[in-house]
Amino acid sequence: MSLLANLKLRRKLLLAIAPLAIMVIVAGVYCSIRSKMIDTWYSMLIENQVKGVVGLDNARVYSLRYIVALYRVVLENNPDRRQVIDGRLDSDYSEYKKNIAEAIRRAPAWAPQITATAGNFDKAVLSSRAVRAAALANDTTKAAALLHSGLDTELEESREHFAAMAEELQKVVDQRSDELTDKTHRSILVTWIVIALGMLVTFGIVFYALQVDVVQELFDLRDSIRSIAAGKLDRPIPFLNRRNEIGEISRSLETLQGSAKERETLSWVKAEVAATGVRLQSAENISAFAAALLSRISESITLFYGSFYLIDDSRSRLCRAGTFAIEGRADSSEFALGEGLVGQAALERRTLDLCSTDADPVLVSTGVGTVAPRRLLFVPVLAEDLVIGVIELATGWRVR
Repeated sequence: MSLLANLKLRRKLLLAIAPLAIMVIVAGVYCSIRSKMIDTWYSMLIENQVKGVVGLDNARVYSLRYIVALYRVVLENNPDRRQVIDGRLDSDYSEYKKNIAEAIRRAPAWAPQITATAGNFDKAVLSSRAVRAAALANDTTKAAALLHSGLDTELEESREHFAAMAEELQKVVDQRSDELTDKTHRSILVTWIVIALGMLVTFGIVFYALQVDVVQELFDLRDSIRSIAAGKLDRPIPFLNRRNEIGEISRSLETLQGSAKERETLSWVKAEVAATGVRLQSAENISAFAAALLSRISESITLFYGSFYLIDDSRSRLCRAGTFAIEGRADSSEFALGEGLVGQAALERRTLDLCSTDADPVLVSTGVGTVAPRRLLFVPVLAEDLVIGVIELATGWRVR
């Protein structure tokens, strides 16, 4: 989740539409493969069974032509024309055999039925030789008698068997064609289902990404902006560690918050300085000045005791000029430069910030007990680069 949260918005959107792209590719590949398979099956159907049906139909046509020609041989009175018609019988029978062989080759599953039906017709054709011989010998009476002695019925039944077989094979072809059509429809349906699923997943991810990773985060940033505008500068700024656009906005907002804090601090310092100046104007001597200064400082920060040391005319010693909450202590009230923390702060002209320890605490008496400050501050007071005094302050506390 943190990895996704740090992604740029553009990458999040690209990642969100990735399922749709994947689903479309999968659907396209599936549709292409299924289309090729169905096309192959259709080609096989046309190449085999359909052409097998065509071969049976052609065989049936030539069997019918053979029967018609046989009747014409018997009925023809002109010997020359009878010879021509008899030659057509052989030609029609030859074409019939070719189409039977083609039908068996195209539809090998139907070979036993085709062979059986063709065998019956072949027997009838063999029996018709006597009819043809009698007709060619101008003995039409004998030829007609032989033809009507059951041969005509046998030939007609063979032809009808061919017709029935071709019809059954056509039904099989139609059924197979319907199956392939259903497969095509199912492939189209599956393709659209996959695409629709990809769209739903994509919309879900996009909605989640926009609602959780964008909209909600913008709402949080909006609340932070409102807090800064309302002066609530201590509220933490969220998403500072993000490495995307939200993080950049958060860090910019943090900079704005820091600037507002600085302005607020500067305004507070100015106000405190002005109030302290007013308070100090009423001091009549250095002791009153020190007491007023420390008292004013205690109103601004949590102060448990304080001392103000003033440098003497020789500029070699610091003498205590005023205190806050430490009257009656036996500590030294004078320090030479470099002596103690007071003298060291004056000598180095820098603030010393120390923490009180349990082994050697500084105790401050209260009405209900004793407390020990956690921090000790020794602040040199400078005027035109000259040390004129040191302020000692104790802040923070723990109960003893």
